[in-house]
Amino acid sequence: MACELPIWSKATDIENAISTHSVVLINGETGCGKTQVVPELMSNVLGQGAKVVCTQPRIRAARGAAKKKAASWHSRLPGYVGFHADGNNCTVNWTTLCYATIETILNKTHQDPDLKQYSGICLDEVHELSVELDMLIKKVANILKRRKNFKVVLMSADVKCWEGFFEDAPVITVEGRCFPVDTSVEKPPEDTENDEALLQHTVEVTKAVLGEGAVQPGAAVLVFVPGLAWITEVVDAVKDLKMVKAFGLYSACSEEEVDDCMAEHKAFIKVTACTNIAETSLTIPDVTIVIDSGLSRCVTPDESPEESGALVYETSAITYISKMSAIQRAGRAGRVQAGQCIRLYKFNELEEMPQTPSYTLPNVLKALALDIPLSDFSTKVANLQTVTTQLRKSGCIDGSNGLLPKGRRILQFPFARFEDQLCQYEALGTEVSDMMFTILSLMQEFGRIQQKTDNKHVKEFRLAMENPKSDFLTAL
Repeated sequence: MACELPIWSKATDIENAISTHSVVLINGETGCGKTQVVPELMSNVLGQGAKVVCTQPRIRAARGAAKKKAASWHSRLPGYVGFHADGNNCTVNWTTLCYATIETILNKTHQDPDLKQYSGICLDEVHELSVELDMLIKKVANILKRRKNFKVVLMSADVKCWEGFFEDAPVITVEGRCFPVDTSVEKPPEDTENDEALLQHTVEVTKAVLGEGAVQPGAAVLVFVPGLAWITEVVDAVKDLKMVKAFGLYSACSEEEVDDCMAEHKAFIKVTACTNIAETSLTIPDVTIVIDSGLSRCVTPDESPEESGALVYETSAITYISKMSAIQRAGRAGRVQAGQCIRLYKFNELEEMPQTPSYTLPNVLKALALDIPLSDFSTKVANLQTVTTQLRKSGCIDGSNGLLPKGRRILQFPFARFEDQLCQYEALGTEVSDMMFTILSLMQEFGRIQQKTDNKHVKEFRLAMENPKSDFLTAL
């Protein structure tokens, strides 16, 4: 029930702030209930017929939050509550509260620039800085100039990075519901730049914790690692230990895998190796021990092309998290009872806040398509001169950095890399049918990684479907 959550004690203050201000910042500690309660409070303020959307950084988070809210309202899904993520629009005409991914709302602004279908928006987990979040907040700021009655709430465990962005926006602080967490440090390997050494250290510490007898059946251990390769190593290392059931949790997990991971396993010690998806987006029950590698995989600009004048792209790298993320991870051990967090790094050496995201060439083009002027994000563009020069040379923007029809058309091609979009445009020209865009989308590989246990079954299933004469282009 919403009234049982810590944030409910501030419900009147939050409703008053939303009523009297266009923008409100909510600094809500982990476990306070902001994701479930604040959108409902905004809906109460805006009145009957108002539609509120609450953004989440990940698909799983949007779907999970919607399911939880619908259950608390004893409503079906879709119904008064719905979600819209990954092209799955699980809403109906009378849906008043929708949970959606940031990317989904950005895409909506192409057809609905002022988001007139919504009376208000709650931007959740705004401490997880990303290019998409940055673009959406700038887009929302522009919408506020044209829609005086539009309501905006930014909320997170730490909203410090956005306090100066909106003038006169009040900040409401809410305490969370968290038991004491004892933190300790396991000395990291000497070579902290060696990913293999860091991985083995994480595996060894996890096995040592399970072997000490400190964890009893029915409890859960959460191991934060930067990616799927690490998850696989940790799961393989502990899955055969006595009384242990091991799971992997990452963004590409199926719905069944997530449900199995979230379920109670009273007769076993549940070990979940996960990415930062479990840092804020999903709450795994019964966690009493967190083992934190202190690492995450981030997408950053590849600045190497600067001298050669080549296009600027994104590259993926393993980096250390910020202090804010470390605190979030530790808090996962104190949701149900006093817990323990074992850090495999030195907390004092971390950056205070996450790195501000940098816009690469495709990001700049997307932002201009959203009518966000270049001046709004010029300080966040890696190699700005190189980016704008390449966009002008390719005919995507004009001399005043305005988006040209070619640039807008290129964005429709469903490819992650700009050169792929550009090549397809040059090959196919402007006369591309909607069916062709659909075919190109179907031909993309979306990175769904199968578990090892599924490989044989999947191969047999695909073998039965193979046809040497099959070709998407025959649909034309």
